[in-house]
Amino acid sequence: AIHYFGGGLIGVQLPKEWFTAPVWSVPLDPKAPMAGGHGVAAVAYNRVGIKVITWNEYRWLTWAALAKFCDEAWLPLLPEWMGPDGLSPSAIDTATLQADLVAVTA
Repeated sequence: AIHYFGGGLIGVQLPKEWFTAPVWSVPLDPKAPMAGGHGVAAVAYNRVGIKVITWNEYRWLTWAALAKFCDEAWLPLLPEWMGPDGLSPSAIDTATLQADLVAVTA
């Protein structure tokens, strides 16, 4: 989603220790207190994980933490990301994509 459409939205179960951590990783204590669900914007990625925006700041969410705590993901198809020809910068045809999404969810 980040590569092809410039970003996405993910929902995570939020350990309390992430409130102040610049890198969100799997807590060492398996009984670490949880704060509940939280939504973040995913805007970049690298070998460490995903760069997210939360509380008006950037944080890094490691791949291991994503696998453990992510419970939903959303891809907004923003018209601003598409060119006048209906193609994303990575040449994804949005009309075909939307038709495919209708077909797989029917």
